[in-house]
Amino acid sequence: MSLYIPEPVYQLDGSPCQGSNCWAAVGAWQMDGQSEGDQTPSPSRFRAMAGETECGGGSILDIQRGFIRQGRSYGLRYLSYADLRSLLSAGDDRRLVAVATAYAVWPDDKKCDSPDFDGYHMVGIIPGLLRYDQVKVMNPLCSVPGASREARYQKVKLDDVMAAARASSKANGDPAGTIRAGIVWRPKAGGVVVDPPTTEELLRARVAELEAAIREIARECELVGG
Repeated sequence: MSLYIPEPVYQLDGSPCQGSNCWAAVGAWQMDGQSEGDQTPSPSRFRAMAGETECGGGSILDIQRGFIRQGRSYGLRYLSYADLRSLLSAGDDRRLVAVATAYAVWPDDKKCDSPDFDGYHMVGIIPGLLRYDQVKVMNPLCSVPGASREARYQKVKLDDVMAAARASSKANGDPAGTIRAGIVWRPKAGGVVVDPPTTEELLRARVAELEAAIREIARECELVGG
């Protein structure tokens, strides 16, 4: 029995926050995958699940909050470049991965419906190398046509994904040499439920939240001081 493939989630759906809903679209996609289709929220609904009532950008921490508020597990990892590349290359993998990218570094011919956008953009990835060293990308800015769910995923070279993720990680203050990734596991064949997060994972997530908050306060102080 093959693994469940969630439907790609398009953020430009006409909702008030569509321009800043990339992270919410990826969160909705991951929740669909983890629940094997039992929960398929829209980007706007997932934003509300995460407790975000106003429009604005978000991060993997916001996605994690949406999962935790629903009693669901969510893994947050700071992976070395080599480890993330290895994860995204793995075949027959149950994981669905969220990664922030710098869209200015994203290949121009893969920018789909927002060719002029060059800010930070969250994407989802199903691990496993395809032909030409490409990976399946759930890009919320792409309405990719196709006869099946799998066909509607964008296909992007792994080198290009890594370059965009590294640029975003460096710009946003992740620990040197690492990229932050949000990970959920799809059920095994037969509907076996994934294990809940360990105490260590929950503590690591909380520390990451606090570190992100401290960095944001420091940026605000620099702006005021400047």
